[in-house]
Amino acid sequence: MSSSSTKVNDNTNIISKFNWDNDGICQDTIVDLGLSVNWAGWNIGANSPDQEGTLFGWGDPSGKERSIYSAKYPVKDPPMSICGDSRYDMAMVNWGWPWRLPNRKELDELVSKCKWEEMYYHGIKGFKLTGPNGNTLFLPITRSRTPIWDKDKQDYKDELETKQSSTGHYYSGELNSNGGKWEPWDCRPYVLCCFGGSIARGSVDGTTLRCTGYPVRAVYDK
Repeated sequence: MSSSSTKVNDNTNIISKFNWDNDGICQDTIVDLGLSVNWAGWNIGANSPDQEGTLFGWGDPSGKERSIYSAKYPVKDPPMSICGDSRYDMAMVNWGWPWRLPNRKELDELVSKCKWEEMYYHGIKGFKLTGPNGNTLFLPITRSRTPIWDKDKQDYKDELETKQSSTGHYYSGELNSNGGKWEPWDCRPYVLCCFGGSIARGSVDGTTLRCTGYPVRAVYDK
């Protein structure tokens, strides 16, 4: 090997190739992690990887609805997937085609094929995901809008409460039918859940109410 040959583990070349910053987080709008789709470098409504962006109820591209009632959302009786649906896909409506919501399989890839590390990035707590090709994403832990239980009425209040989450949550565009046990109006979205602690990890959950306000990290088909 000549002295001018490029070394695979040459950090300078890796940073140049992936446009990393000094914290090892990719700054590109479209990030190739070596998975089946490319991922956005930051959340919908944000301008950098550390920003929260917009909190959306599932199927509400405006992000403005605060009610707990499904009938007040654009998707009252939703299709099982709104990925790429120009009416309801929160990513596509806001960023345009070919950006879209990820499906469950694509969330599963982040969980099973990426290395997870908990970190503070620009003072924001979140997770650094390193893909099979060595490229990186940062997923911040953001606020969320969640239902409030009224102990006196033994029912949920009409409005959602916005508060800082202790774990990260990101929407997919697919619903969980609970094996057909749930009525269509009650089907729940699959959500990427990000956990810290002694071992940083992710999982995909399908029990969140559609009214819950979570951020969106979009994907871009290869």
